[in-house]
Amino acid sequence: MSQSPTHAFSGSRLGPELYVLSRPQIRSAREILASTRFDTLDGLVDGRPGDIAICGYGKECYPIKREVFMGAYEILGNVGHDFVAERLIHVRRAWEVLDAGGTFDYGPGRGVVAVERGSWLYESDDGDFGTIHSAVKNAGHVVAGPAASTEGVDWRARTERWRSWLCVLPPLLVLLALLAFVLSFYESVPKAVISTIIGMELLLMIAGGLVVAAMKRQRWFLWACVQTSTSMGREFESAAVLLGQAPSARFPNMALWRAAQICREDDPEAGTMSDDAAKIKSLRDAITHRLSTLEGEVARSHRREAVSSRVTLVAFCLVLAGNLTLLVGSHSVAIEMVVIWIPAVVSALHSFDLRRRTAERVTVTQQLIDRLRFALAQLMADGGTPGPVRDSILRLICLAVAQYTQRELRLLIEAEAPIPV
Repeated sequence: MSQSPTHAFSGSRLGPELYVLSRPQIRSAREILASTRFDTLDGLVDGRPGDIAICGYGKECYPIKREVFMGAYEILGNVGHDFVAERLIHVRRAWEVLDAGGTFDYGPGRGVVAVERGSWLYESDDGDFGTIHSAVKNAGHVVAGPAASTEGVDWRARTERWRSWLCVLPPLLVLLALLAFVLSFYESVPKAVISTIIGMELLLMIAGGLVVAAMKRQRWFLWACVQTSTSMGREFESAAVLLGQAPSARFPNMALWRAAQICREDDPEAGTMSDDAAKIKSLRDAITHRLSTLEGEVARSHRREAVSSRVTLVAFCLVLAGNLTLLVGSHSVAIEMVVIWIPAVVSALHSFDLRRRTAERVTVTQQLIDRLRFALAQLMADGGTPGPVRDSILRLICLAVAQYTQRELRLLIEAEAPIPV
């Protein structure tokens, strides 16, 4: 069972567990050199030497543990003890405070703060909890959904299955509309048959709308991306362990970021580096498997793009020929044709945008493939012998995978691909 913050919170009821994603935002930060008291939105909190003070919304500054900072922020630059860092997108757990009068204990020597109604209790790392004021929680986070309704579902498989069905739906609707239209010219065809075809078209259209609504409301694409990024982090977490970082129960990508950003000579609390040959072999196998998967995805994307281009050309020729035939013919069916072609036009617009976003993802994936292929070649060449070269390769692996998952999540959060229906 996952740990909850009730051990440090009292005086109020908590809402159901939520999954939230932190928004990427650039912050200034400073390493705390001496015990310092910070006046946060929730009250006074003490920062300890070695903690990092983050300056957030409304010039509020608050301390966090150094290891949390290294896993939750990408350092863009630093001079001495001052940092400029961008907050990373991570899935966190949060509980809304339902009543006024609650308090949260940050632990010995850090302080007890009052928690307003509507604020969040928040897990920032494994077993590390804090509070987020109600005035700023939505500005810095995206609520993904209740934890209870998202666990135990293979969102990637569900999304791929239903997205494929939705891609087939527009031409199917057009086909049914055309069939009903053509049969209406034949007096021998009963009206009940035509009505049945139109009814099927209507039912399919409603069903497609309901699926789209469910996809958007439940954030299927977001959860599929979250599950994929988490599984990739777990798959390559052994590289972080080899660099002396502890594995994470719920935040494997944070372990990768810590391994990529923390220099061991500057981290006296880092664990012992591992010389485990089995972990090196496991890491090689993981890279080989992931390379095969990613290269297959890129190849399929290129094949789909080639097929789409050919189908688009054929469709253009057919539409051109059909319009010329209508121009030559003696009857006018302008209104009927507009109604029939509306689904196809909408599908074309969405498909163009979806293909553009797919191209963006392929570029990001290809960069990861290049880095993993190089890392695998280096690990195979020196046999994973402990030393500076191996450490630099392990750090490259951690950084490459961590950056890839961040870019995937960023693409989805900033501009979720429209559904072609």
